[in-house]
Amino acid sequence: LPRVHVQADPAQKEAAREMHALGTARRWAEALEVFSRVEKPDDHLRYQALRACTRAFQEEAARRMFDAMPVKQSPAYGLMAAMYSRAGNIDGVERLLDEMQAR
Repeated sequence: LPRVHVQADPAQKEAAREMHALGTARRWAEALEVFSRVEKPDDHLRYQALRACTRAFQEEAARRMFDAMPVKQSPAYGLMAAMYSRAGNIDGVERLLDEMQAR
């Protein structure tokens, strides 16, 4: 798992652990529920929410989460590219590459 952000807040750290486990089980909706309960989610929680959506091939939810990220780091682009390519969504991959090049 790439290190996106080191968390100082124990509540966010626990939420990230829970979201990681839910994401691994492809329980994306539950992971987003945990995310929604956090008042000011940090970058790592946003990454975990995105990870949960991409692992479950929830392209629309993943795109919404990705677009809402204030800072898009390389691991987030990697999650999106992997999801699009595994789903055979070549247009999604191409759009993502265009966004990365414009960045």
